[in-house]
Amino acid sequence: MVQCSSYTAAFITYGLYINVMIMDCLAGSNFIGMVVSNAMQKTVKVKVTRPVVHPIVRKTIKSHKNYLAHDENQLCDLGDIVRIEACRPLSRRKHFTVAEIVRSAKGNLKTTTNTTTTTAAAAATTSSNNNNNNSTTA
Repeated sequence: MVQCSSYTAAFITYGLYINVMIMDCLAGSNFIGMVVSNAMQKTVKVKVTRPVVHPIVRKTIKSHKNYLAHDENQLCDLGDIVRIEACRPLSRRKHFTVAEIVRSAKGNLKTTTNTTTTTAAAAATTSSNNNNNNSTTA
C-alpha cells in the first residue's frame, strides 16, 4: 500500500500522473465508422461496426453501435468514413469528436471545390500579370 502511494506521489511530483491517467482512459477510444446522419447542427451520427464471435455457434457476427460525434465545421456528409476520438462530454450523449475524414462518400468533392476556386484566382492573377507585362513592353 505504501509503495502505491509513493508511486503515485512520484508521478504527481513530476506532473506525469494526470497525463498517464488521461492516456489510459482514452487509449481505446478511437473508432472508425460511417456517417449515417448529419441532420443535426455540428453533430453527426457515426455507425461503428465490429466483429463479435458468437459464444455458442463460434461464428463471427457483425455488431454495431451508433455514436454521436461533434463536427465543428460541418464537413461530414452521409456515407463518409470518419475517425472519431473521445473527448470531454459535450452533451448528454455526445462524447466524441470527428478527428478526420478517412474517405469521402462522393470522392474528394471538398478538395476539388477548394482547388477550383484557388485555380480561378490564380488564373485571374496570372492574366493581370500578363496584362502588366504587355503594357510595359509596348
